[in-house]
Amino acid sequence: MRKTALITGITGQDGSYLAEFLLEKGYCVHGIIRRSSSFNTARIDHIFDKVNLHYGDLVDSSNLASIMAKVKPDEVYNLAAQSHVKVSFEEPEYTAQADGVGTLRLLEAIRTVGLEKTTRFYQASTSELYGMVQEVPQRETTPFYPRSPYAVAKLYAYWIVVNYREAYEMFAVNGILFNHESPRRGGTFVTKKVTANVAQVMAGTRDRILLGNLDSKRDWGHAKDYVRMMWMMLQVEKPDDFVVATNKQYSVRDLVTLCFEMVGRPVIWRGTGLEEEGVDEKSGQVLVQVSPKYFRPTEVETLLGDPKKASEKLGWKPEISFKELVHEMLDYDMTQAGLTLPASARDIMKRQDIGTSTADEGSSEKLSRSHHFQARLRPELRWKCDRIFETMEIQAAAHLVTVVAVVLVLVNICKRVFIGEVSPPRRRPPSDIRRKLAEMWWRWTQQRRREQMAEAISADGTLAPDCDYQQLSEGPGNPAVSSTANSFRDFWLSLGGGPIDIGIPVVPIKGIHGTVDFPLLGIGTWQYNSTVAKATGPVAVVLLHRKMAVAVAKIPKQRRSVAFAEEPSSPPARLSESELLHRMTQNHEIMVRGRALANSETIAPFAEECQKRLEGLHGWQSHGIDFQQEATEEVKVEERFLLPTSSSRFPVTVLDGVLTREMCQSFISIHEKVGFARPPSLLVNLAEKNKLEEEDEEDLLLKLAYEQAKNTSELVQIESVDFADYLWKKLGHFLPDEHSHAGNFTSGVYEKCGIVPVFRFMRYQKDQGFKPHKDPERAYAEYPLMSGAAAAHGESGIYKSFFTIALYLNDPAEFEGGKLNFVELHVDDMGEKTYESQATVNPAVGRCVLFAHNELHEGGGVQSGTKYMCQCDVLYKRVRALP
Repeated sequence: MRKTALITGITGQDGSYLAEFLLEKGYCVHGIIRRSSSFNTARIDHIFDKVNLHYGDLVDSSNLASIMAKVKPDEVYNLAAQSHVKVSFEEPEYTAQADGVGTLRLLEAIRTVGLEKTTRFYQASTSELYGMVQEVPQRETTPFYPRSPYAVAKLYAYWIVVNYREAYEMFAVNGILFNHESPRRGGTFVTKKVTANVAQVMAGTRDRILLGNLDSKRDWGHAKDYVRMMWMMLQVEKPDDFVVATNKQYSVRDLVTLCFEMVGRPVIWRGTGLEEEGVDEKSGQVLVQVSPKYFRPTEVETLLGDPKKASEKLGWKPEISFKELVHEMLDYDMTQAGLTLPASARDIMKRQDIGTSTADEGSSEKLSRSHHFQARLRPELRWKCDRIFETMEIQAAAHLVTVVAVVLVLVNICKRVFIGEVSPPRRRPPSDIRRKLAEMWWRWTQQRRREQMAEAISADGTLAPDCDYQQLSEGPGNPAVSSTANSFRDFWLSLGGGPIDIGIPVVPIKGIHGTVDFPLLGIGTWQYNSTVAKATGPVAVVLLHRKMAVAVAKIPKQRRSVAFAEEPSSPPARLSESELLHRMTQNHEIMVRGRALANSETIAPFAEECQKRLEGLHGWQSHGIDFQQEATEEVKVEERFLLPTSSSRFPVTVLDGVLTREMCQSFISIHEKVGFARPPSLLVNLAEKNKLEEEDEEDLLLKLAYEQAKNTSELVQIESVDFADYLWKKLGHFLPDEHSHAGNFTSGVYEKCGIVPVFRFMRYQKDQGFKPHKDPERAYAEYPLMSGAAAAHGESGIYKSFFTIALYLNDPAEFEGGKLNFVELHVDDMGEKTYESQATVNPAVGRCVLFAHNELHEGGGVQSGTKYMCQCDVLYKRVRALP
């Protein structure tokens, strides 16, 4: 009697080959395809009239049950999936629904229509289940360790198959398939990408190939062999799970080398890591480069399957070798490009061993040691030596370097924490190890601060009575002030300075990106993304970074701050410009990363420049800005809308009349006089950024600050309680009274209390704008700069900002472009990110835009003219815990 088979994913690589195979066996073949606006049946067009197709989807359980009842299949092959590992990181929820829960829906459909005793079920599982492999090679008994959303979804599918087999005695099996390829492979997979791109290079339509991790090793077989095994697994008497693999392993580098050798352009390899390149042996042209965007967030370095069980119990063995597979794929892609694969490729395919390159010993001085040595061997021996040298590199080099680097960094950390001494700068080879260690150290210090903060804050959000406020504010990354904090506090007060505002840094960060607030010398904070030092008193110098210092001079009534960058080059010396600076350095020299902050020659320009800027800032009142009178003007709601993809319940609110035209003109005039400047974190130009590759690991902080820069404007940052009170009266009633926040120890219900009196005045000129980003939620341990509207909230507690205020200062007729766009992120199959506009706000004089920090937005570049803006944050205080 003719058997009936149902295949999900019949239009894919495996599904099309399986359909052909079953038709040859005399099966009646049915397939499930998804509805699409375009035809997606190219792989089965040649058998289209021989198969029966049904529209369906693994996320629609009722549809699956209907198809199952109609077809009543003898065998079901579940090959449908979102199978791209990198895409699964961008679409984890859909991957889980299709690959994991979709398998459950199929099994339940079989059981629901009463076919559990007659229908045999095959589940296409994956070698990605092994992820961070626990043994080599991987067998049916090897523990699973998935390393991607795709693998986790497939792990659920694997165990639900086992569960239904045991619970309902269904004939349900898992085939743990290692990588299998063919000319029908999708273009986003690395094998197809390599063969297709090599053909394009030969055709002259592409000059080079961009790839990710060249060291990734896979067990590659042909899809035809693997679909034959699928059928064999359903023909046995007792259901069981099998590993389907070739037990032979090759790296991505091996694949690329073989492809270029087959087309007659052998490559040699030079450099390591992200600098590794594949170069044409004859012409020297770069044909292959490494790009970090093709790396996975969690890499699976090696997969090698052991098909011994399949061989012994089912008699299955792969019939198509790796070389034959590559030859077939390359021949197909060359034909598609209008070319013919050279006859020599067949000789290479028939050769017993593969030569990965034909480079000679002197081809490049930058060849890595393993590739250099292999280049001296006869082609017949190089392939056999590959695994030996890769193992030597990993075990003898990488592990040793890692251990040595960890030891050196730990020694440096101990010196910094316990002695205050830091090793001098040194050059280092290109490596990701130091970057990772720097991030680990930074995360550890921030975690220490958060733990201390959590211990010091009571349930109602106030500081515990026995909290050591001074020690808490210093944090583990600021040991220099511990010995002089109290004496400095006393001395500061003796100079007539006001109470020292030491903010406790509680901003949670991811790695060392985003906004980070932390104290400097116990007198203020440094805000990482805008590099602003804050202090109270007549004169102060605080530290930022080994290449940066900030001077704040002669601050009269209200606290104001000016950031000024300088690279000190003098040898270590005590500061003697003023008694204050002298007293600050009595017990320890002011040093950062082993260098002196400055000497008398560099301090003087600091003081002069700061005094000049402060004089400009003092002119607010003299420029005719009367906040009390202007606050009576009426505000008009221009537009309110909720973004379709927003996670916030607060609509974007556009208000007109918040600032008068006269106020805007005064602001522009004042700040042009003061002078706009790039934040010090952006003063590093591209050449200096590249130089940081050769600096010591501490410069990683500065480099990453540059790389993470989202805003290319010039700015002046000032503080004004009067302006904060003015905006609060104008805008306070448009904001939600309460806001709930969850996620870390600052979770709770927050109540609005005022405007943060720190204002960022920005100037955008030609080609300046800001990239798509979300504004950071900044946290504070007490209200920063008490304003009249928030005086009642001045007690210690947890404060966070959740909403952004953006103000336009000049007429859009004065510039072109610069619109505010709220966007949605899309990621394609190749991992490329694109942004789709959801809503646009046009600039207007005095216009204000209120929106939640977590809204993704961008500022279009100014095409001509100059655009002026002001930005600040709305502050909320935690009043109770979440219910």
